[in-house]
Amino acid sequence: IKAEYFKNTSCDEKDLEKIYRIRKDVFFDRLGWDVLCSGGLEFDAFDNADCDYLVVRHQDTLICSCRLIPTTRPTMLSEVFPGLLRGEDYLPDPAVIEISRLAATACPSLRGGVMSLILQELRRYASDHRVSAFVFVTTTAIERLLRRHGVRLQRFGDGRTTLVGGVRSVALRLHPADIPQ
Repeated sequence: IKAEYFKNTSCDEKDLEKIYRIRKDVFFDRLGWDVLCSGGLEFDAFDNADCDYLVVRHQDTLICSCRLIPTTRPTMLSEVFPGLLRGEDYLPDPAVIEISRLAATACPSLRGGVMSLILQELRRYASDHRVSAFVFVTTTAIERLLRRHGVRLQRFGDGRTTLVGGVRSVALRLHPADIPQ
């Protein structure tokens, strides 16, 4: 199993298709969220030249991905889910990156290892790009999984959860130093 990140503009066409297919399987099929899909793929306006992707491969097969967007550009948190800020101001910052569309194939035997790889690759990305914090919207189930991995997270605003597509969700802040090595 290995992880890597790359710019959207340098992404292999087959990798992009796999990323979008996994996202459709997770967000549309499994979670039942109201996301736009076309040809078995889920992608949106945030999948543009400004984003990077972090991917995990198992035996050269892409099994997990997430999107990384500078908060100086439009993001899911600023444009789609500002209510999850729970009263806190959204302040774009070139040193803050949004993580969005974290999605993995259903592979229970790899789950713990995949999350550990993602976290280590986020640390590397932060170091390489001088990232002071990551922000993201996620389910409380993923929040619990991250905390079980020893990650210290901060909820935005009053910290209360909000239903998104019938799933308890939160907006979180993660400082790279709060990811265990």
